Formats: sequence, structure tokens, C-alpha cells
Amino acid sequence: MKRTTTLLALVALVLASVALHSLQAPIRSARGQGSNFDEVPTVNNSCACNVDRTAKPALRTALIPPEFEQPPECIEMSPSTLKATETENGQLKVADSNWPSEDLTVGLDCKDAECDEPPTGSLPSSTDSGLDVLRKTGNPTFNWLRDHQCEDGRWSASDFGAASTRKNALHTYNVEFLAPGLEWGDKGQSPDNDLVVTALALLCHFGSGYDHKDGYYKSAVRKALIWLRKQQHESGRFGDVHDNAFLPTHALCTAALADCYSLSGDSALKQNCEIALAHLLTLQTQGSGFARYPSGYGLEAEPDVATTAWSVLALKTAKFAGVEFDLQTPGAGLLEFLNSVTSVVHGPGNELARVYTRLRERGGDCPDGRAAEFSALNTLDAMNAYCRAMLSQGEDDWKLIRALAQNAVAHPPAWESNKIDFVHWFFSTAAAFQALGSRPPSKTDNGWAVWEKPLAKALLDNQRGYRTDERKTWPAMLDEFGSWDAVDAYSRQGGRVYTTAMAALCLQIYYRYRRQTKD
Repeated sequence: MKRTTTLLALVALVLASVALHSLQAPIRSARGQGSNFDEVPTVNNSCACNVDRTAKPALRTALIPPEFEQPPECIEMSPSTLKATETENGQLKVADSNWPSEDLTVGLDCKDAECDEPPTGSLPSSTDSGLDVLRKTGNPTFNWLRDHQCEDGRWSASDFGAASTRKNALHTYNVEFLAPGLEWGDKGQSPDNDLVVTALALLCHFGSGYDHKDGYYKSAVRKALIWLRKQQHESGRFGDVHDNAFLPTHALCTAALADCYSLSGDSALKQNCEIALAHLLTLQTQGSGFARYPSGYGLEAEPDVATTAWSVLALKTAKFAGVEFDLQTPGAGLLEFLNSVTSVVHGPGNELARVYTRLRERGGDCPDGRAAEFSALNTLDAMNAYCRAMLSQGEDDWKLIRALAQNAVAHPPAWESNKIDFVHWFFSTAAAFQALGSRPPSKTDNGWAVWEKPLAKALLDNQRGYRTDERKTWPAMLDEFGSWDAVDAYSRQGGRVYTTAMAALCLQIYYRYRRQTKD
């Protein structure tokens, strides 16, 4: 009996070793010792599709695109490529006019069975805790997403629990805030958000270098891409025009397609990217920003900062993916809009004394859809700074960008009830990374250092399975292992899939984008 029990324990530990290398290798290695993001390696300007795909994907070190205005030379953008039926080696079929097609690229350098699961590496010993096992061979975040993907390829804001392949694992739901221990507590409230959470889940895969061509998660990514393409209307539109977040949904789906195109160079995605981007540009209010309810969709179009920020993310992602379009003209309108919602107070010597951002020209102090009971944060300043950093035309803009970014980081992240806001954390991290501090930190670093350390602590200490009281668990025991609880200001809409994807995207900002400042 004792021998049987020991054998079963070893089997359980070996099964746990299927979790992958950490999402944040240098970050995860620092867990419990503090986090030093300044040690993330610098990369060269090689474009994504020239990366050696025989190497196992880790941090996105060699996958950061070149300067934003320089499309990757390795992606063939000619119309003849779109109509091709196969690659030079005869293995890749490309979608034609009868799209969406399921003929997406599969791995050209490995078999599906070899890439869908990670190598076991060194097997765990019988004395290892669940945490030790995962640190040896695992990436719990992407494993959780893979294990909670629906059969049709999407990720669901509300049905991820029913889709779980961890059939014998304990479900604990949220453990601290927002209906702790209750089944509905970590679910999104509307199936309309499945497009949004699927796009976010795909973006965090691409941010760590995983696409549909190879790698441990190519099967999950490929299924999601096929589902996403099937949701695209012939006009290029994603989402129901009657959805109260239609334009942000379309922008995120556009960004996901463009990011995959940038990473994989798969021309089967080119047409989808082009028509999605073209449709996005038609939704811009002329000479201004983007409205949650765009003109022509039944409601008055009034641009707002939040919708504009998600749209800028899509435009810049498409730009450095190599999709050809004019950004200068729409960019000028976007900056005009941002100027109209930015209030600047000057002090002695015409120095900036105070800046703040309104949601719309007529007012508003937070993005639409945010739960009212959550503490007020300077999210609009973060979004304003992010957009200006992405659209900046010169050094003169950076004084204002830095002032806005300073506002954004005024309230460092804390894992406390009614203070968790992943949208704020994402845009504040992006703005602070672009505008504040330097690498290595200098004496003038008065914003970045005081932001990134609390962010790392809040996220890494509260990832399920890594909390102090869960360190002897593993995925087969705990269904939530690798995810983040749905306890932020938008969790009622996106649920656990949303919070998990957003947490991953926050942690990827350090190596996903180049700084746009001279330093």
C-alpha cells in the first residue's frame, strides 16, 4: 500500500511537469528575491520572421519588431503573395478570396505532436513541492489558457470553467475579493465579450513568441485564429454593431491579427489584417479620435480617450507588422483630439504645473464600463501618454508625455479590494516604460522604478498556484493554477480569461516594445 501511494505521488508530479517555461523567465527566477526588470536582455533589430524557429520560444527577446515606421523587410507584401497557393517548399496554402479559410500555416519544422507539449526536461524528484516542479519545467499561464479553451477555438468570458480539461481539479474561484468561493464570481457576465478575451489571449501568446506555426501552443493558437477569422464580416468588421463596446472589440481583434502577422509572416493573414485595418480607419471621427459608438452605427459619435487608446494600439501594431497604410493623416487627427481633452496649467517660467485628461471633450473622469465602486485612478492620463508616445513626431512632445505618465503612476499597483485595475496597470506600465526612467536606472529616474516593482509584486505574488497558501499545489489539483482571479474593475465583463491575459500583457511590456525616446 505504501509503495502504491508513493508511485501515485510520483505519477502526479510527472504529470505536473507538462507546464512550460515561465512567462517571465528573468522575473519568475527572481520570485521571492525581488524583481529586476533591467536585466532583461537587449535585442537587435532582426525582424520576427527571421528568428531561428528551431530554438525553443522563451522571452520575446528576438521577436521585438524594428522601429515602428519600418515594416519588416522579410514579409512579402505584394498582391501576388496573397494569391499564391503554396510556399516555395510546397507546404503552405494561403487563403484566397473564399476566406475565411482554415488553411493556416502549421509548423514547417516539427510535427504537431512534438510541438503541442513541452519537453519534460529534468524530471521532478519525489521530494519536490508543486512549486519546485513548475519552476523546473513549467509555464502555468499559457497552460491555464490552453486547458480552458473552448472546443471551437475561442476563449470564453463565461464558459471557460465548463471548457476546462482539468476534470479532477478543485475549483476555488476567487479567493479574496468579489464573491470569493462562489461559482459565478470569476465569470464574465456576457458572451458578447468572447471576441475581446480571445483577442487578448492571442495577444499575450504572441507577446511571448508563440504563434500558429510552431511552439508548444501552436495548436491552441491555430484554433483560436481560425475561430477569430470566421467572426470577421466581409467588410472587415469584428463584433456586433449593437454591442456597447463594438469599436474597442474591433480594435483588439485587429491588433491580434496584425501581431500574429508580424510574428509569423504568414501571408494567409494579410487580407484579414488589411480589411480589418481599413474598416477601423473608416470608424475614426474625421479629424478627431475614435468613438465607442462610431458615426453611422445609430448613436451620436463622440470620440473618447479609452476607445482611441485601444485603436492606437491596433494602428501601431499593424504599422510595424508591415501593413501598408498612411498613419500620418489619421495620426494628426488623433493628436488634435488628444489636445482637445488635455488641460494644461502652466506655472512660473511657463513650466508645466499640472496636466489632466478628460474622457471626452465634454468631460468624464474614467473609461466607460468601469465598476463604480473601484478607487479612482488616472487611467485617462495613462492612455493619453501612451497614445502620444506612439504618435509622437518630435522631442517637443515628450515634456507633456512625461507629465501625463507621472500622473499615471501616482498610485502604484496594490492587490487590495477595489484597487485592482488591469486596464490602468497596462496603459500606465506602457506609458511609464516609454516616458519615465532609463536603463540602467539613473538618479533622475523618478517614476519607472517606483511603479514597476509594486506591479511585479502585485502580479507575481497573486498568480494562482504561487500564492503563499498554494505552493504545494499543481494544475491537476487546482483548476485556477496559473491564472489570476477576476477581481479588477472590469472583471464582471471579461472574467478570469480577461484578467489572466491582461496580467500577462502587463508583464510583457518590458520586452514587447522599444522605447521611443532617444535614451
